Amino acid sequence: MIYIVSGVSRSGKTKVAKELLEQHKLPYLSTDAVMMAFMHGVKEVDLHDKMWPGELAEKLWGFLKHFIVTLIHSEKDYVLEGEAFLPNKIAELLLEYPKDIKVVFMGYDSIDITVKVNDCKNYSTSNHDWLLQEDDAFIETHVRNMVGYSKELKDLCKKYNLPYFDQKDDFLGNIKRVQDFLVNSRCR
Repeated sequence: MIYIVSGVSRSGKTKVAKELLEQHKLPYLSTDAVMMAFMHGVKEVDLHDKMWPGELAEKLWGFLKHFIVTLIHSEKDYVLEGEAFLPNKIAELLLEYPKDIKVVFMGYDSIDITVKVNDCKNYSTSNHDWLLQEDDAFIETHVRNMVGYSKELKDLCKKYNLPYFDQKDDFLGNIKRVQDFLVNSRCR
């Protein structure tokens, strides 16, 4: 089973992936790492870390699609985590591999901005978190942008009948619900 945990920045994707690794021994790969490798190692792809998530996803999709198919054929379980997945592309892939992929999208389309800025600070999964090196005004702008993107993502998930988890409250409880959703319906 290939588990795809996608959604907006700061929605808890990495936290879910790390919990799946710790509790269920499911290895994961962050598409942030893939993006950084392309950005620094394959400059002709023209990626940078400040791209809008949809643009990043479009540029990486050719690689990611074939990477996912290769992982499916390996018949091992993996978690792929990151912003670089679009609902329309995942929906197409699910038509070909409905029993091999489990996906969730995460966002926060109606959250109190101050609460989310504090969540960003309190639930960081890295000591090298780029966002926490910025001031509160920058973090607030980032969160506002992600609220807007969450609304788009939620609508696309509805259109393509894909699961969307709203992280507007009970952050850690929702992380657990996403994890339970993924592992309690394993096909292999």
